[in-house]
Amino acid sequence: MDINVEPVFSTLGITGASVTVAVVDTGLEIAHEDLAANVVPNGSWNFNDNTTDPTNTIDTDGDHGTSVSGLIAMARNTVGGIGVAPRARLKGFNFLSMTIQTEAAFLDSLGGSTSNPNSSNAFIFNQSFGVSLTDDEPIPAAEEAQYLAGVTNLRGGKGALYVKAAGNGFDGPCGNTGVSCENANFDPSNALPYQVVAGAMNADGIKASYSTAGSAIWVSALTRQRPPGSGMMLSEASSKSYSSSMSPTICSSTSSMVTRPAMPPYSSTTIAM
Repeated sequence: MDINVEPVFSTLGITGASVTVAVVDTGLEIAHEDLAANVVPNGSWNFNDNTTDPTNTIDTDGDHGTSVSGLIAMARNTVGGIGVAPRARLKGFNFLSMTIQTEAAFLDSLGGSTSNPNSSNAFIFNQSFGVSLTDDEPIPAAEEAQYLAGVTNLRGGKGALYVKAAGNGFDGPCGNTGVSCENANFDPSNALPYQVVAGAMNADGIKASYSTAGSAIWVSALTRQRPPGSGMMLSEASSKSYSSSMSPTICSSTSSMVTRPAMPPYSSTTIAM
């Protein structure tokens, strides 16, 4: 089973062109051979050194944000695979890699800044991350206000779209009980009506074993998980698994649709999924 996106390219001519997707993650390898053609020049931001290059130079086994970006907008070329929206434009904001994550940086990543970084011209924001809570926690007022402002004012007043992964906690520390160990609603921002929270399916169209359940989920998408004996080839730019896969798949599908004639100093830690 696949998402059957090729007819969208070849028959309808919809490729995500003119749509800018912001990937709020660990980084973005802006010179990657599968991504460079679609990266907005000087459009990304590195919160650690205040430059426009958020390339992750620390992780030696691949960068989470770069993999997510590959699922969204790997360019059509002679190398590797192709993204779901192969002509969408990419911006990367490495909020997850900050030494100390701040509320200001989080809001700046989600459309709340017009300069250094400029996130205000993104159409869609991909959030393949969640929070690990130690106690009940309310939704921070500034965070909720930014999401509301984004879906109201960005994209020329049409509203930006915020897509977020539901999580990888179906089994979690509870073991294989047959019910979700964690709940997508445990992440406070997932309960906001401004988020499109995405669950995960495997290659047979069945819920992926790790995909967190919960009433916050709006939609599910195919991910890398596959049954034994099935085949699925991904380029290096999209080799990550888990719930990180479903959020960018929805993001890129949405970017194709919109081309046709919308963090504080946590007591918890924001982590990649």
